[in-house]
Amino acid sequence: MDYSPYYCRNFYKDRRKKTEENRIQSPAIQNCSAFPPTESPETPGCDPARKAAVCCGRPFRSRRKGKVFFSFLLIILCFGIVFLSADMFSGGAVMDSLRATFGSGNLETHYFVAQGIYSQKAKAESEAAVVRETGGAGYLYNTGSGYYVILYSFNDRKAAEAAIGTGSKLEIIEINLREPEETGLSDTQKKLCDETLRMVCDDIKSLYGIISSLSTGAISRQTALKSLTEMRNTLLYKKQELLDGGICLDNAYLALLEPLFGGLDAIVSNEPEKYFLEAVRYVQIGAILAFPRE
Repeated sequence: MDYSPYYCRNFYKDRRKKTEENRIQSPAIQNCSAFPPTESPETPGCDPARKAAVCCGRPFRSRRKGKVFFSFLLIILCFGIVFLSADMFSGGAVMDSLRATFGSGNLETHYFVAQGIYSQKAKAESEAAVVRETGGAGYLYNTGSGYYVILYSFNDRKAAEAAIGTGSKLEIIEINLREPEETGLSDTQKKLCDETLRMVCDDIKSLYGIISSLSTGAISRQTALKSLTEMRNTLLYKKQELLDGGICLDNAYLALLEPLFGGLDAIVSNEPEKYFLEAVRYVQIGAILAFPRE
């Protein structure tokens, strides 16, 4: 074998050329050519990370997806911490706003301003009479352990807190309403029940507006009485429609309609001059408490 410098130089040159040709023909390197070439100081023309990923048989993008996923989780975690902190320092105002916007699984939420609790019903009735003299409903709410005297109802917690003021002994009772459960109804009967539910809920909301306008003097008693008469007549028509549709008297949706209809009918029939506002408040609270509650 010739060991001269010229022969050795050409021998290793030919060997390197053959090795390079074999490397290019390798399937792994051909797959690497599918990626756009990225110049690097170590290996020109191919990204070392991509080349290593292909040669090892694992996808290159899996690591990138993992980083994106954990970054997303970190963002969600930070947002949750900020949200809970804001809700805590705002006294629950953030959750109340979201609950009002998106709902919370409850049908509606109302806030009663109440005084009590009284263990004896006679004492509660005596206090209720005093409350009516000052514009409150004077509604007795039996919790099972005693009686509260309900003064006002609000559909906004901030409004209820404003009505109480500071240094008051009054309490706020949160009432979460649920939709009644009724089985064995036909499709037509279900539609009638859903219409009844929406009607009662809408009337309760309308009563908030009437009560507010009466208390501020924005409308007269006669104007309010006209609105209450129309509301009563619509409920009467819906009640008859339910009965004609084969709804039983013990139906849960009919039970929602009865207290509101009965209360409005009493106001419209008697047209009380004294305690008119208090009577409207009373009927509204009774209609709210006719719903199933949590």
